Amino acid sequence: MPRLSDNGHWAMGAGGHQGSVDQNFIANAMGPYWIDTQNVAYPTYSNTIEVVNPFTGAPPTVVAPRGCNDLRAGGGIWAAWLDHYGLWASTGWHNPIAGLLAVGPLGEIGYTPNRQEGLGCNVRRLDGSEYRLGEGVFYDLQLLYGETAIWTFGQNVYTKGIPVPRVLPGGVWGPKIAYIGFDSYICYFSGSAGVVMHRTDDASKGWIFAAPGVNAYNHDMKAITSNVLRIIASKRAGEEPVDLMLTDYIPGVTPMVPLIHEDPIVVIGKPCDLAWFEFNQFPPALPPGNAMITVRWTNQDSTIIRMSGTQFATWVGGSTVAEINAKVANSPYPVLAYWDGRYWPEWPTLRADDWLCLFGYCYNNEIPSVFEQTMRGIINGVPSHYTKIAINCQCYTSNASLTTDLKGLVPVYARLARDYPRINFLSVFSDQDRKTGLNDHPELRPDWQKLFEGITGEPSMDNGIVDGVLVDPQKWWLNDFTVGEDPANYQEVMKRKAGEIYKWGLGQQNNSSGVARGRLFLPWSGCPNAAPRNADEEFLGVNQDASCCGIGDVPCKKVDGVDDQALRWIWLDRDPGIEYQPIHNEPPPPGDVSLQIFKYTNPAKRSDPLGMVVEFEAASQHPIVEITYDLNDGDLPFTWKHTPGTKDGRYFRVQGIKVTVNGNWFLTMTATNNQGHKATVQVPVTVTF
Repeated sequence: MPRLSDNGHWAMGAGGHQGSVDQNFIANAMGPYWIDTQNVAYPTYSNTIEVVNPFTGAPPTVVAPRGCNDLRAGGGIWAAWLDHYGLWASTGWHNPIAGLLAVGPLGEIGYTPNRQEGLGCNVRRLDGSEYRLGEGVFYDLQLLYGETAIWTFGQNVYTKGIPVPRVLPGGVWGPKIAYIGFDSYICYFSGSAGVVMHRTDDASKGWIFAAPGVNAYNHDMKAITSNVLRIIASKRAGEEPVDLMLTDYIPGVTPMVPLIHEDPIVVIGKPCDLAWFEFNQFPPALPPGNAMITVRWTNQDSTIIRMSGTQFATWVGGSTVAEINAKVANSPYPVLAYWDGRYWPEWPTLRADDWLCLFGYCYNNEIPSVFEQTMRGIINGVPSHYTKIAINCQCYTSNASLTTDLKGLVPVYARLARDYPRINFLSVFSDQDRKTGLNDHPELRPDWQKLFEGITGEPSMDNGIVDGVLVDPQKWWLNDFTVGEDPANYQEVMKRKAGEIYKWGLGQQNNSSGVARGRLFLPWSGCPNAAPRNADEEFLGVNQDASCCGIGDVPCKKVDGVDDQALRWIWLDRDPGIEYQPIHNEPPPPGDVSLQIFKYTNPAKRSDPLGMVVEFEAASQHPIVEITYDLNDGDLPFTWKHTPGTKDGRYFRVQGIKVTVNGNWFLTMTATNNQGHKATVQVPVTVTF
């Protein structure tokens, strides 16, 4: 690689290419390294190592009679891995099995004890004493003064004795640190921005030495005076003198440019829980959010509490889905059921108020945009009967397999929560007393605060339903039925979820084309049940008895549920003098609706003109008015509705449905009678071309 001396001279030459200093060739030399500001050491084409002062014209000195790999120099010494001999240094130190990693500014030698294993790093000082720098694999090691160092592994940056620098997303290669006074700067190749340099504590602005797509091989950086930073690189890998790239920067004088173009944090615009994993019972500074997940300071490790201290849910995980299912079944509180991996091995058994919690951590080989697309694919594949989804968000950097670009993840989480109606819980790992969480990344607090400010409240746990009776339809409408639904699409929402309206004895006003108008009719003493009773009434959306739908001057109980001008969900009682009277839906008796699939096409082929054929039997004591077929493939469900004259009660059917998306899915069939009672069966399906 091109190598800078402390006073700004440069040495070039890589592999078998001839070495040079300040663009002047050195005879017989390959790849020189600076021993000090005047002398370089290099391997030769004659399989020796030589040292020369390239500025005086004096002849070189042969210092080793062998060829070498991995030569390094600095602090007045050189070290190399000699062919069939091992690690040798000009100090006389020899280790036959060690591998050379770096030479420091005071002649320290960084080496891995076993070159074949390549694990761990020791540092040997000139006086022969040593210290252990660290474990694991070391790439791009740079030894600095005072037992400090920087290196990489897996495109992530690690340090000892100095703070880990802020870096750009996309991975880091070849980090170099230099100091101007008390300020430190880092230069590296960024997977997202090319070769850049900036302050170690601020990656938002700096200098772009080589933009993405510009060839700049094997960069190096040094502070060559008290106020000048020099970066060099090569236009080609061989480092010929004509390939030199060199730029000097004067901090405070050379204009900086933005390196990070802020990804906007969108307004979520709906009620959502933002809960932080807390390891401290009394955190000195509360994070931006409305809840905490207590860890190790309650009798139940996974208690989820409001900031006021009231428990409202429980977080559970497990080594198997069966273990998670058991915890869910035994929890007296709604549960966030979490699998520690991108994909659940099988879908868990959850209750109506439980959350399916998804692994929302970004791997170190991903950039936020790729991570976001992956998450969207996972969310789109969640079966529709999971009506509440939580994302376990990443806010820590101590896991080497995960990204360190925590700032880039916050806008992603905001967009996912905004775009998916079922997502109303963000659980974030972590804040207080867990290393490398939000408490150790205070620069992220404004981003999470902005996300939190885009939340319009806490999802209500009171949906107006008590012991199976809808006692407060306003709470149900605003805190259950409409949560996560776009009021701009209220007509589609009310049509799609009409069964949820009718089951409580409510009706809705449809126009002459059967399109919802956003008005609800409620049962009262003169109308015990406002829900439609047959297909004709279902088209109009309401029981057609005069006292139920207000024909003429007959009174009824009407409520506007939508402001179709401002496009928002509302609850405007048009008849406050009429008292709402809830219906008491008794649970359907055993066998009231039954559904059984006898036979179905599996695997199903998209190319089959018959589609997927399903043979089934549905039974009910009341007319069955609807059967739906839903594959969780992101496509729309198929719905059969009965028409006047269709046989009621018990019947056997064969139905064909078209499949469109390859993959492994679940077919969910639901039969509904005119009382709103349902039966559901789910079977696995493989779809091929």
